[in-house]
Amino acid sequence: MNIKRYFSLPISFFGAVMGLSAISLAWFLAYKIIYFAHLNDTLVKISQIFYTFFALLALLVFVFLFFIFIFKSIMNFENIKSEFHNPTTKVFFGTFCISCLLLPMILSILLQTFHYESNIIKTFGLILWTFGVILMFGFSLYIINTWLYHKHELIHITPAWIIPVVGLLDIPLALPYIFNTNLYIFKYLTMLCIGTGFLFALILIPLILARIIFFQKLPDKLAPTLLILIAPFSVGFSTYTTIFNIDDFAIILFLIGGFLFLSLLPQIFKAYKCCPFKITWWAISFPLATLNISYLKIIANSLKNINTINFNSLYGIFIILAFGFLIFTTLVFLWLILRTVKGIFSKEIENLS
Repeated sequence: MNIKRYFSLPISFFGAVMGLSAISLAWFLAYKIIYFAHLNDTLVKISQIFYTFFALLALLVFVFLFFIFIFKSIMNFENIKSEFHNPTTKVFFGTFCISCLLLPMILSILLQTFHYESNIIKTFGLILWTFGVILMFGFSLYIINTWLYHKHELIHITPAWIIPVVGLLDIPLALPYIFNTNLYIFKYLTMLCIGTGFLFALILIPLILARIIFFQKLPDKLAPTLLILIAPFSVGFSTYTTIFNIDDFAIILFLIGGFLFLSLLPQIFKAYKCCPFKITWWAISFPLATLNISYLKIIANSLKNINTINFNSLYGIFIILAFGFLIFTTLVFLWLILRTVKGIFSKEIENLS
């Protein structure tokens, strides 16, 4: 195998690890809802197959990309250096940091699934998460400094600028999977991540919209990144509910994310019809999956007060819509996977970036 042919893969491909990790978590939530609601055993098995498949694939893609970029940094460091110094692509290095924050959850889920106790894997998950936290804080501080102390053109601003912000919001997500202690001791870490994340999200989103509305539309290959605008709200919901209850503020975050999704959906379909497939299409995966997670968390929380599900009720319809949305998202993921595999194992690989 000629490893150099994979050097054209951009750093943004770690966004696939983010998306696969998130959709695995969404199916894991669906599995728990189906199991505790005593629904059909076949549905329990199907949901277990899906979350296990996506979890294993997330790990496989991460390991593959990690070694590709290790070799790339040794053999073609100038390429990575130019990607890092480009104001448009620089922020995509945050996808690696976020992947390190999400994978400990995937490892924990797989250990539960296979009923396997391994202190080595648990310790590795903790080390990976700690490494991700340090990287994410360091990268976010670096990016903020480059925004403040270097001149940027409006054309440089894309929805991907939100990635370092979303990364901060991702930090507390793995806490329930890593620590068995009372998570309330992490209250101030969570509040720091939420406060800082939303501060910069509220600054960046108007700038991004101003660029698109008043200055210049996004290039075709970056059109799918529009869905990243959802991420601060869908991820923010999960981060907030890691420590706090699902209250009115959490519901507001979910509803904002849902409204933005409906607003941006026509643009995504338009991009699908006119834009060739690129790695940047994976930018839609993480926001879609995290919106599913928010939806399913609300359902799981409501199930605590309900013994049986009446699918003819308003709540039953809400559940049907949630699982319909999850199936839609899964089909999108399967399309992304098949299209990417086709591109990587054909002569298209250089055109994917």
